[in-house]
Amino acid sequence: YNIVTVDEASARSAISFLKRNESGRATFLPMTVLNEHYLGREHAIVAQGTEGYLGICADFVRCDEPFETLKRSLLGNVLVCDTLEHGNTLANMLKYNYKIVTLDGDVIHRGGSMTGGKQRDNASPLSMQKEITELLSQAETLSKQVRQYGDDVTIIRNKKSALDAELLEKRIAFAQLEPIADAKRAKYERLQNDLDRLQPTQDKPAGSFSDDLIGLLNHAYSRRDELNLHLRTKRDARLKIGQDSERRDQQIRVQRRDLNVLQLQKRDIELEKARNDTKLESQMNRLASEYQMTYEFAKQHTDAMVIENAAEEVLNLRRDIEALGNINMNAPQEFEEVNTRYEFLKKQYEELTSSRDKILDLIKELDAVMIVQFSDMMEKINHELPAVFTAMFGGGKAKLVLEDPADILNSGIDIDVQPPGKSVQNIRLFSGGEKSLIAISVLFAILKARHVPMCIFDEIEAALDPANVDRFARYLKSFSQETQFIVVTHRPGTMALCDVLYGVTMPQSGVSQMLKVKLAEAVTLAEEPEVLV
Repeated sequence: YNIVTVDEASARSAISFLKRNESGRATFLPMTVLNEHYLGREHAIVAQGTEGYLGICADFVRCDEPFETLKRSLLGNVLVCDTLEHGNTLANMLKYNYKIVTLDGDVIHRGGSMTGGKQRDNASPLSMQKEITELLSQAETLSKQVRQYGDDVTIIRNKKSALDAELLEKRIAFAQLEPIADAKRAKYERLQNDLDRLQPTQDKPAGSFSDDLIGLLNHAYSRRDELNLHLRTKRDARLKIGQDSERRDQQIRVQRRDLNVLQLQKRDIELEKARNDTKLESQMNRLASEYQMTYEFAKQHTDAMVIENAAEEVLNLRRDIEALGNINMNAPQEFEEVNTRYEFLKKQYEELTSSRDKILDLIKELDAVMIVQFSDMMEKINHELPAVFTAMFGGGKAKLVLEDPADILNSGIDIDVQPPGKSVQNIRLFSGGEKSLIAISVLFAILKARHVPMCIFDEIEAALDPANVDRFARYLKSFSQETQFIVVTHRPGTMALCDVLYGVTMPQSGVSQMLKVKLAEAVTLAEEPEVLV
């Protein structure tokens, strides 16, 4: 049998279920991909003009509206003929392009191959339905025969009643004629005796009276004999009709008994079939719901095992099965997708873990290198810082100190300074200019510890007083042999020691102009005497 499914996904799930349970093979018909088939117009004209053609198989099948497409897909181009000979003729005329079936179940396939025959005791649902139909037809025929026999018995009984009435009338007439005949006979004998006694010696002619009387008597006796014969004939006919009626009644009783037996057998068969169907459906549902397997799979895996406490074991297994929840028919496909995703993520995780370990190892190496380099640079800065601090402040001492020497990379840095003539425990107690000068000192110490070719300052001396500005400018000038400085400033003391000055002026509203002055050339021009013209 073919199995109808909603779509291809349902068919795939059912096939996976059959494979998993080893339940055999089946053909599935997804409703979403079926197409209707039809008989060509020219072929329909040829078929309609062929002897024995009955129609298209789809026209003989009734189904619900949603399955019309399925019916047309399977039976829309299947033809029906009354006999196999007519089917061969029609197939030959249609060039064997269509499947043809007959009323006996024979099949002529496309291409010309034929399928036919009959199996003994083929107890399929269709054969059982056909047998039930035949039994019903036989029961209907027997019922008609019983009704016909009943009508015949009624007619015979009516005839019997009429014959009984006629016989009764004949008997009454005979009973009425018999005393008259006896009286006539007695009277005749008495008259004859009187006649003999009155004329004992006379020769009497064989008179007409005697002859007439004898004739009448003979006629009466003949009439009586005829009536007795007719009565016996009617009696025999009534007896024969009664025997026929009894025989018909016996036949009707036999037919009714056979009909009752057939009806009882039919009802027993239907009840047994219904019980078997219900029992089979119940067992199949139980096998599928409680044991999660098909009949074919269970039949292939039947093993005779003796298990102690089998009932308790079955209950435990059922509880375990119920704890698993409902069966997901898409579980294999979902497992494949999840497993593929898992393998991909696992591979990515392993790669990320490996990369993380490599990065962590690299970070450790970099941390070690950074600790060494940072320590070296701290030593170099602390080596240069005292001299720079002395030059900037005119004395005193300064040093960079780590807040947490055990964790150099995460440790903060404090500046331990002591200007000349001051003893300050906290750097926050210095003025803004002193803080700026301390920062400038640290900056120059860093530049001395690590040389750079160019450095840009943006008003770093803005908070210094003029004396410290001059000191900063002189130190910057002395340091310019090693590093080129670009300084953004508004302080004259810094500008006085620069090599080149750049300025922006606005001689007109909205118009900016760049000015460049080399101080050395400006001093030379200023020292040259004025020439009077």
